[in-house]
Amino acid sequence: MFSPDLDLYSRPFKRWGWLRWIWLPYQKVMRHRSIFSHGFILGTTIRILYLGSWIIALAGIGLVIMYLFQAVPWTGEELKQQITRSLLDYQAHWIALFIGLELGAIIHSISDWTSSTYKRYQRQKQKPRRKSTKRKRTSRR
Repeated sequence: MFSPDLDLYSRPFKRWGWLRWIWLPYQKVMRHRSIFSHGFILGTTIRILYLGSWIIALAGIGLVIMYLFQAVPWTGEELKQQITRSLLDYQAHWIALFIGLELGAIIHSISDWTSSTYKRYQRQKQKPRRKSTKRKRTSRR
C-alpha cells in the first residue's frame, strides 16, 4: 500500500479504496520512476511526508470541529507534548517502520530497473539488422 507506484493508477493505488483520492495530487506532481518516487530513501521519505501532511491536515480539521461543537479537555500545547512524547518513546519502532517501508521500496525499484533493462536488452537482441537496400530513385516524367 505504500509502494513507489502510488504515482500511477496501479494496484497499490487501488488498495487505498475510497481513500485513494489522497494520492491524486501526488500522481499529478510525481513523474513515474523519477528519483523522487523511486529513489532510495528520498522516495519513501517524500511519501511519508506527503501522507503525514494529509493526516495532520485532516486531524486539524477534526480538532477544529471538535472544538466548535464540544468542550475539548486539553489544549494544543498538551496535544503537541503528547505527540512529541509518543515519537520519542517509540523512536525504535518508528525507525523500524521506516526501514521496513524503505526495504520494500528498494526491492520494488530494483525489480523495476532490472526488468526494464532486461526487456530493453531483449528488444535490441531481437531486432534483425537489415542491410541497406535503398533503391535509386528514377524520375518518371
